[in-house]
Amino acid sequence: MSSATVAVSVADSPEQLRSLAFWMSAEDEFHGCVSLREQPDWDGEPSGVPDAVVVVLCGDTASAFVTSLLTWLSRHHALDRVTLTMRGPSGREIELECGAADDATELVEVLRPLLDDET
Repeated sequence: MSSATVAVSVADSPEQLRSLAFWMSAEDEFHGCVSLREQPDWDGEPSGVPDAVVVVLCGDTASAFVTSLLTWLSRHHALDRVTLTMRGPSGREIELECGAADDATELVEVLRPLLDDET
């Protein structure tokens, strides 16, 4: 089964990223598939400060990911938008912004072809 990764970034808010990682990790569909990516320090070593939440998706988890992300966003009113950087199995990458009011169906329609892109 194909898998893709989605990196969710929030400008200047490591606390919000930790909150999102905790939220996603609590979902059964994403058990063991969620991690915090740390921004490098001046030596190129991990700094301990997260710059993205990375989630590994397969075809049947795209809808659950979008629903969970938009639900989390709706509960964090200080955040209007997040940036999603999605990479498919072939290495093709798509970046977009989304917010709590965005249409979940549209986001899933962007994710699914990426998951199916193996060439």
